[in-house]
Amino acid sequence: MVVRQKMSHFLGLPAKPEHWAKPYISQAVLLCLVVLFISAGSALLGCSIVSYRSIDTCSDATSTDCACPSGKETDCDRYHGDAASSTRHNAAIYSVLSQAILQLLAIYCTVVPVLNDYLSSKDARKLNVNFRVFFVSVIVSTTAAIAAPLTFGAIPAEPQGEMASAILAFASSVFSIITATQLASGVLKLDRKSSNR
Repeated sequence: MVVRQKMSHFLGLPAKPEHWAKPYISQAVLLCLVVLFISAGSALLGCSIVSYRSIDTCSDATSTDCACPSGKETDCDRYHGDAASSTRHNAAIYSVLSQAILQLLAIYCTVVPVLNDYLSSKDARKLNVNFRVFFVSVIVSTTAAIAAPLTFGAIPAEPQGEMASAILAFASSVFSIITATQLASGVLKLDRKSSNR
């Protein structure tokens, strides 16, 4: 132990190595991720809106924008119906992806202060949070947020895919609220301690 401290001092390194997660919870990384995730979510939402607007164009069998592959009227009706259904599905997946990205960003923003406090020494910890409940909720919320768009894309039947995705998104939101409640409770206890002094 003493030899390692002397070597660290000689090489100009910190005596105690920094935790691997510390660089990912800095303020610069937080701001960059907020800008990046909001931009990505906005772009996907824009794709969803554009896709929904094209449904009206393709639903008309006489439209030149969605030309029918054959001249038969029944084939044209079926073709435009399939095109509208496919476009609706694409628009919905863009919307689900946008929500998932923003949900992951919200989880990350909730984790940063708690993880920063958790990585400090036990004497320096200020937030009174049940870390086990907090991190289990974070894992479940993150997994559900990632699984929601994957499930939507994996299940070909439209109503079943949308329902499964909606259930997973709801579960992600519920567990995200649990993490936010843990953080809020820890901050309130911290305020109570400071006011009692």
